[in-house]
Order: sequence, then structure tokens, then C-alpha cells
Amino acid sequence: QTCALPIWKIKFNHTEVVKSICKACKIPSKKLDGVCSCISTVRSIGGRWADVKKKLESAPLMISSQSVKLLQEYLQLTGTPRAISGKLGASLLKSSLDDISLLLDNLTSLSVDVDKLLQFDLRLMKNFSRYSGLYFQVGIQNRKHFDVLGHGGRYDRLVSEWGKNPLVKRDQSRKRSDSVV
Repeated sequence: QTCALPIWKIKFNHTEVVKSICKACKIPSKKLDGVCSCISTVRSIGGRWADVKKKLESAPLMISSQSVKLLQEYLQLTGTPRAISGKLGASLLKSSLDDISLLLDNLTSLSVDVDKLLQFDLRLMKNFSRYSGLYFQVGIQNRKHFDVLGHGGRYDRLVSEWGKNPLVKRDQSRKRSDSVV
């Protein structure tokens, strides 16, 4: 009996891509967290799209059926970064293109086959509101499911959101009388 080696994958998404898709689907930005939370249930607990659609169209979200249908079309896109970028087009990717290009360039410079390792997964939305750019899951792709071994992303606001006092820029925190001559 042979033992097959696991297939490692890094699934990623970008907060600006999610925002752009929701905007293209005419989903109000104030409902973005709720929409992402609903969509993440499809991935995390094996939910069905029919259940998610029902949640999106009912209170408190009340997303129109046309918007939900368009959103579903976007979320079915998955694959290599190049393939997804081509399908989405520059208009939906413009604010995140630099981050994604930098990721691809850095991995390519390390001789990583990005088409085999990376998967641009637009359904990856769990804990969306914590991130401020690229976010990812690293895991092993089995025949039927993806076993997540770790995840992370860019957290620009992490300290200020979880700390007691909001962060103050250094220049603003110094009073004029505190200056040294």
C-alpha cells in the first residue's frame, strides 16, 4: 500500500477585493460584516448555499435576491491567482493589486510554484473584519475537504482595536511645551 504525500495549499483573499465585490453587488458597506459572517458559514460548518441565501435575504440583512445571485456568481470563482485575476478584471482588483502582486513576486523569487501552492478563494471570509489587506489559510487539501493548519493576515488596526486607549501618532502626542530646544 502506498502513502500519498499531502497536498499543501495556501488559500487567500483580500479585504479590498471583498469590499469591491460587495459594492459591485450593490450590498451596502454597513452590512458587509454580516454578509461575510453568513458566507463564512458555508465554509466553516459545511452549510449549503440555500441556507446562506435565506439568511442574506431575511432580516436583519435584507439583501435583494438580485444582489445575492450576483454575489453567488462571484463566490463560485476559485483557482490560481492568475485565473481569478483574469476573471475578476482590474476594476475589482485595483486597490489590492499591489499587495497580491508583491505576494506573487516574493513567492516566485523563492522558487515557489504559485499556481500549485496558492488558491485565490473569494469565499474565504471568516473573521473578515479583523484584517486590513491580504489574509490566508494554510492547510492540506484532501480529496473531500481542506484541513486548516494555520491562518493569518494583515492586522493594521489590531492594537488600537483591542487596546484600552487608541494609538496616538508620535507627533500628535507631544505637547509644544514638551519640546526640547
